[in-house]
Amino acid sequence: KISSALFLAMASCLALPGAEAQEMKVGLGRQVITPEGPIWMAGYASRLSELVSRERIKTRNMIDGALFGFIIIFTISVSSGGFLIYRNIVGSIKRLQKGSEAIAKGNFEYEVKIKSNDEFGDLAETFNAMSRNLGEIEKLRQDFLSLASHQLRTPLSGTKWLIETM
Repeated sequence: KISSALFLAMASCLALPGAEAQEMKVGLGRQVITPEGPIWMAGYASRLSELVSRERIKTRNMIDGALFGFIIIFTISVSSGGFLIYRNIVGSIKRLQKGSEAIAKGNFEYEVKIKSNDEFGDLAETFNAMSRNLGEIEKLRQDFLSLASHQLRTPLSGTKWLIETM
């Protein structure tokens, strides 16, 4: 059996905030009036245990809903962050690939534009320095070929002229 004070305290805890349960003796049993309706007691707390069970289920459903909402928000946040990181990495790699293709075609003035302070930014700076150096080497090669060609042609022209005049 449950004491009247304990029963009233338990019923008050389950009531809405600010609302108090009231006990009334009715016949052989007791009736407690709560904001959710009357609770009948006839020696055992069967109706109260049903109310406690319902409150536990409501609380469990609220916790499950909040947990589900948190999981959804967390999943969306992680997915969005992952997508932004992926897009940044893939974008940097594509710019480097485009620069490599330009250099392969002989365009040594092409510059890869990656403005970041991470490894991709360092790689882009190194790539651009390499491109400039390759451009300078190509210019030196062309100058050498032009000069060598001219130097080879000059004595031959002079010798050819000398032979023709004789």
